[in-house]
Amino acid sequence: AALLINQHSVHILVNLNGYTASARTEIFAYSPSPIQVLLQGYAGTSGASYIQYNVLDRVQAPPEHANFYSERLQLLPVSAFRGEGSSNED
Repeated sequence: AALLINQHSVHILVNLNGYTASARTEIFAYSPSPIQVLLQGYAGTSGASYIQYNVLDRVQAPPEHANFYSERLQLLPVSAFRGEGSSNED
């Protein structure tokens, strides 16, 4: 799968599973694309040097906690999960 991703010149590869039972994290370990992103399915860090970005919100990952993540945080302006934290997104 990693070879196929690379052959198709995928520029950004997004991991929606994190470390779940059926995740294919090993594909990301081959770094088949230049930019690899962990997207909100998992609120913690991957701890993996091959994941460059982690897309979360400010409730899941307050900016002052950025140093606890191995990825660069890309914070959404509002929480993606209703009922999480306090916000003015109504």
